Amino acid sequence: MKKFLTIMLMMLLCISVSSCESKQEPEVSIGNPFTEVKTIEEAEKLAGFTINLPKENFVDNSDVQIKVIKDELIEVSYHGSEKWLVIRKGLDKGEEDISGDYNEYPEQITNFVNGRDFIFRGQDGKINVVTWKEGDYIYSVNINPGGIGIDYDVVIQMLSQIK
Repeated sequence: MKKFLTIMLMMLLCISVSSCESKQEPEVSIGNPFTEVKTIEEAEKLAGFTINLPKENFVDNSDVQIKVIKDELIEVSYHGSEKWLVIRKGLDKGEEDISGDYNEYPEQITNFVNGRDFIFRGQDGKINVVTWKEGDYIYSVNINPGGIGIDYDVVIQMLSQIK
């Protein structure tokens, strides 16, 4: 009888241990919505709209990277040795800011320039982020996110060329 009880207890112990094993859920991640392309023309075709970029290169010795979210957004990034500039144009779907820059900047102003309302964010008198809407589109320009921005006059010159 003692052997029988010992065997039964061992079986119960095995059953309880096996039922306590954790079951792992498969990892789920959100896919990257961006597609990298080589030319502005490819980006425009995928996005379904055009983008005008500054004719002057505001970042010396920069690498250019072009990304697109199909039927939604074009992003052009200029990465230089000391500067980083990201220009985005997307369909206006009600967002206030498509910049992707979540830094808190102590200075924010809204100005009406060349027929458009711009929101400028930055610090120490320099501009790091500009956002605006025009027609069916929303725009953003990021300059050295979280770092030293550029002068207001230079930003205005650049913005006059983006559409």
